[in-house]
Amino acid sequence: MSTSPDERVVQWFERVKLASLELPTGWFGRPHGDLHQLTWSGSASRRIILELDEHLLLMATDPGPVSCDERSLTIPSFAQLVFAWEEFGNRRPHLQGFTTGALRFWAQGSQLP
Repeated sequence: MSTSPDERVVQWFERVKLASLELPTGWFGRPHGDLHQLTWSGSASRRIILELDEHLLLMATDPGPVSCDERSLTIPSFAQLVFAWEEFGNRRPHLQGFTTGALRFWAQGSQLP
């Protein structure tokens, strides 16, 4: 029995607890400084949905195979990635979309290779 993409993400976050977020266009927040916790995940049909800190929502359609090691978790490709987030404090909404690139999480304490 194979592990679904969202199960791999959940298992990785259970192990590392907190991670920095690297979007296809670069870091969300400070590289390795802003850390996020997975607060919910799910999958439906061709999508994986991840919620971080109850403020950040990522939805990847047709994600490539999730790969992970001790330092990072990567979704290497997708047909579409939607990133909806609220600012901390004032909850002002933001929405970004991507059709190329990779989504990567870096475990707390890890450094770039």
